[in-house]
Amino acid sequence: LAADMSTNVLGVARRNFVSAFGDRPVDNVILTHFDAMWIGRFLAPEDSIDRLYISFCNPWTQRKNQFKRRLTHPRQLLQYRAFLAPKAQIWFKTDNDDLFRASLRYFALCGFSVVYQTDDLHASGFAPNYVSEHEAMYAAQGVPIRFCIVEMGELTEAPDLKAVD
Repeated sequence: LAADMSTNVLGVARRNFVSAFGDRPVDNVILTHFDAMWIGRFLAPEDSIDRLYISFCNPWTQRKNQFKRRLTHPRQLLQYRAFLAPKAQIWFKTDNDDLFRASLRYFALCGFSVVYQTDDLHASGFAPNYVSEHEAMYAAQGVPIRFCIVEMGELTEAPDLKAVD
C-alpha cells in the first residue's frame, strides 16, 4: 500500500511500475491518494502489517506547532500500533537532521526499539535499500540520508501527547 497526498508523486510511482512491469499485472501493490495521517481509518488490527516504510515525509518545521503533523510523531505512532503486527518494523528515511533526532525520541516514547541506525545510509552499505526519487536526488547532491529500523515492542504507558514537541 503506497499512500501520498500528492497525485504527482503517485503518478511517478505508477509510471515506474509501468516501466518496470509493462503490461504484466502487479497484484501486490496499491497506490492510493490520501493523507497518511489518517491511515488508521483505512487499516485495522486484522490487517496485521509487518513493515511500514516512512520515507522523506514532510518534517513540518515551518510553524511552531506543526510537529504534531509528523508521520513519526507519537500521535501517529500510537495510531500505527493498532494495525502493526507484534514485532513489526518501521523503516524510516529522511534528509532532515532535526526530524531524525526527534523521531528517534518519539519511537522510544512509543515502545519502539532501534534495530539499525545510520547517519549516512549510502556510505553504510546497508541492503536492501529501496531508493526513491527523493533519495536519489538528495544522494546525488551529497546530502547524507538518515535511516533507522525500529521494532515495535510492549508499550507499558502511553506518552503524554501534550508534553511531546
